[in-house]
Amino acid sequence: VNYQPILYARNVRQCVRIAHMDKEVLRTGVRARVTFDFMYRPEFIQPGTKVLFTEGKTKAIGTIRECIE
Repeated sequence: VNYQPILYARNVRQCVRIAHMDKEVLRTGVRARVTFDFMYRPEFIQPGTKVLFTEGKTKAIGTIRECIE
């Protein structure tokens, strides 16, 4: 996918690369599972943490379901 928004989660603010999505295209009101990689350094995030993705005027909200090492 190679889309690179900024992820905000509690005190974490870092650019991430979306590695995989279970949907081809996301539109308003559509839910999807997204796998992402932090671009610059590892971060401590627990399952259940609320997240916000932004890039320009595009925004998405979600919850961390599981952490993969």
